[in-house]
Amino acid sequence: MRHICRYLFLICLILQFNAPALFCKPYSFYGIIEQKNVFKPLWEAGSVKQVNTEDAEKNKLEEQRKIEVERRKVEEQRLIETKKRELPQNFILSGVVFDGTNTSALITDQKSGIGGSYKVGDELDGAKIFKIDENAQIVYLDYEGKFQVMLKIKATR
Repeated sequence: MRHICRYLFLICLILQFNAPALFCKPYSFYGIIEQKNVFKPLWEAGSVKQVNTEDAEKNKLEEQRKIEVERRKVEEQRLIETKKRELPQNFILSGVVFDGTNTSALITDQKSGIGGSYKVGDELDGAKIFKIDENAQIVYLDYEGKFQVMLKIKATR
């Protein structure tokens, strides 16, 4: 029993003095933990070293480009919706004239108060007249191929 205790005592001494050399790794081995932000809060992620800054910059620029493209699409859609609402409100169709060969529409601009005679192909605030229906008294406008609007004679009392 004494021999076993001596051997255990020697093994403990050897492990006590050699354990750091046997079981510890250099600090550089644990650098990946810092790079991956394992123990830091997300708001401190900016202070973390990037593994590859060139790839990170490319990803950031690509993300910014996608955001800008999406913002432009939303802005364009908002402008189209606004234009779609405004066109019928900005112009008043007073009448349609058919002289046997030509059809023209008498349209008044609400903003300026100026009226005029318009034919197929003429433009009103960026929208082109593509059809005038003299029987139904309707003028059809096409805004850059994105949407179409009808101008009708408003009933007066």
